Amino acid sequence: MKLNSKIWLLGAVALGLAACSDDEYTGEPQVIPQPSVLPADAVSGTDVYAAGSTLDINAERADIDKMLNLLNLTRVDQQPEGYALQVNMILAKTVADLANPKACLDTVLTVLPEQAGAVQSLGLSAKALNILFHKLYGVNDAPQSVVVRFDAYSVKEDQTSALLGTVGNGGAITFKPVQYAYTPESSYYVVNSDDSSVKYLMNHSDNSVWEDGKFTVVFKVPMGGFGWKIVPASMVSNPVSAQCFGPAPDAGDMSGALALGGDAGFIDVVQEAPYMVSVNMTNPNEDYTALQPEFTVQIAYSILYVLGNAQGGDGAPAVLTTKDYVTYGGFVAYSGWGCKMTSRPAWDGTEFANFTFEGPDAAGTYTGEVGKGSKDGNILGLPDGIYAWVYNITTGKVQATPIEYFELIGTATGGWEDDKVQKLAPATDAADCAVYTADIDFMATGEFKLRGVQPKVGNAWAYSLGGALDDLQWDGANSVFDGVIGVHKLSISFNASKDGWNSSDPDSMLHIVYDIE
Repeated sequence: MKLNSKIWLLGAVALGLAACSDDEYTGEPQVIPQPSVLPADAVSGTDVYAAGSTLDINAERADIDKMLNLLNLTRVDQQPEGYALQVNMILAKTVADLANPKACLDTVLTVLPEQAGAVQSLGLSAKALNILFHKLYGVNDAPQSVVVRFDAYSVKEDQTSALLGTVGNGGAITFKPVQYAYTPESSYYVVNSDDSSVKYLMNHSDNSVWEDGKFTVVFKVPMGGFGWKIVPASMVSNPVSAQCFGPAPDAGDMSGALALGGDAGFIDVVQEAPYMVSVNMTNPNEDYTALQPEFTVQIAYSILYVLGNAQGGDGAPAVLTTKDYVTYGGFVAYSGWGCKMTSRPAWDGTEFANFTFEGPDAAGTYTGEVGKGSKDGNILGLPDGIYAWVYNITTGKVQATPIEYFELIGTATGGWEDDKVQKLAPATDAADCAVYTADIDFMATGEFKLRGVQPKVGNAWAYSLGGALDDLQWDGANSVFDGVIGVHKLSISFNASKDGWNSSDPDSMLHIVYDIE
């Protein structure tokens, strides 16, 4: 395509295009006020990869820094004094996306040795193109259609610029990125390296492996330890060592890189205990030329705690319990000062924090994700109140739903019908009150549970505590009252007792209990 007209300024357009990319290859010239009309100019060129053709980046994997010619300019007229020609390549998934600055990428092309018949040749390295592809489509290495457009500018050293227009024909071409050494599967097992019949299927989300490459499983490690490998489901019945994964040579015992065909890892324990093994099978390297899977091994936490000023800063943490070592839940009184989830009732445990809640949704629920960032590294973003708090340790997702009231229900307190409940009242008027109490009429010996109710959720059983009276569990079994029938003062604090707070005993655990007088 040939451009032969006066150069005009489209400052707003140029600024919009600058927003097309957030990656390191962005080179959109900055627009600075200048005369509205520049001398006549002309630029024309031909795409090296015409619409419908294939750009095979994988063919250059052996020399990923090789420069690839993308555009041959066949005419470049004299630029205005002090100006030089610059050409940007715009990439998008569809033609419509080219008009959406948030849906496209752009990068400045590099001047290359002139090809035959060209007055100037322009291109990028295979590495840069590979990275741009994955910035557009994610980690997946499947070939995809990419719409390309080339925009020409006159640019001055002080970054004053004028958009000349489009060069070449552009259009959709097929990008074939560098292919990885292995194709990740949708299921993986942790397999005992000494006895392949001992295996554990790893949990995974409902997303594709390209969208979520994380797999997790919890199992009991026996005395004597456990040798392990990560085995694709396709060969779990007959593992082939070269196609299985073990810790890379420079990996630690508990975390590091996985290597295809690597030696077995080993979990060394002094007593039988549950451990969690987690892997990320689609972690890419910097230039997306290889996958670098990673693993972590950690003791599985039976309890997590919520510590910090959100609990009054007095060393009385909230307690989150679990039935599967993946989903943790409890009731948390939040006062807006920030807090952290920890693996111990002390500050020397593993921390899960650094995010700000967003929301609420129609049901009043706020959502957050561990590690997404907050201004001080704490958990922030909730109004004062008491919340049903649910944390998925494998995905890092947290949900906090405000509770309107608490109630007891069951045969011991009048029956399992919703109209037979007995409500508890907060001990103070504070929005973040963690203590609830009531004179409860225990009408019979038998079972009962505590429910936290948020009517907007539409399910009175969404949030409950049950189990032993001195060790209440999230969504636990029914509690049992076997005391004297009659009215008893019942209290429950969702902040655990301060006894044992900050203990140096690594096995120290705190619990949520009923106080029944």
